[in-house]
Amino acid sequence: MTAGDYNPWQSVTSFTGIKETPGPAATEFPAFKPTPVEGYTPVVTVNGGAVKLVNGEVPAQSALNGKDLTKDINVNISYKLTNPDATITHTVNYVDADGKPAGNIGTVIINFGVKDSSQNIPVTHNIVKSYEYKDVTETINITAPEGGDFVDNQTKEHKSSEIIPVKLQVARLVTTDEFTGEVTPAGDWKANTVDDSTKQLLTEFPERSLPTFKGYTPQTDKGTITDGKLSSFPLIKNGQPVQDFTVKITYKSNNPDYGK
Repeated sequence: MTAGDYNPWQSVTSFTGIKETPGPAATEFPAFKPTPVEGYTPVVTVNGGAVKLVNGEVPAQSALNGKDLTKDINVNISYKLTNPDATITHTVNYVDADGKPAGNIGTVIINFGVKDSSQNIPVTHNIVKSYEYKDVTETINITAPEGGDFVDNQTKEHKSSEIIPVKLQVARLVTTDEFTGEVTPAGDWKANTVDDSTKQLLTEFPERSLPTFKGYTPQTDKGTITDGKLSSFPLIKNGQPVQDFTVKITYKSNNPDYGK
């Protein structure tokens, strides 16, 4: 025996020139259990020949061929599907950062594996920038004093009242989530109407000259009137556009006791 050879008849490795310690005789390679794989059945061959499992184990293999040592033993273990005709479903989910489905969910039928499975592919929502617009209207309702009237420029009709609408626009930058439709402000409201004469943005409803009626003084329920002009009104308050509003203008006699 050369140094380092394994002696199947003894339980220790013996080396030339070293006293050997006798042990139990080893005449076979012990049985062992293949690693279980869910849904698969192990297929075992020994030196190319099929071998059936006994109680889930590869049977012990003799180390002898008669009285002589057998040749090397090659045990090959592979796995096959226990139910090869079964199909399973693999689902692909596209999810956003919160784990919520983001559409385009695909399902694939496959004939390998042992149970239904799924995978999540993180995606981000497409966010687009745009402008949000809003119109605000000031309606000036002017009622002429008794005996006075207004003449319609188009129809030439005489009327006892006149309505003057003044519309201004505001705008702000927003972002829109194209998947959820959620709109999120991304900027402040700003004036978006240009004055035709000054070419400047109108940041407020401008003051306006009122019609005059001899012997009468105009009065208003909102704002003030100075030198025959209705005061201006803010377009944006506390960062928000104001609501539509109406200003009522009436006329008071300068000599209410006249003719009595």
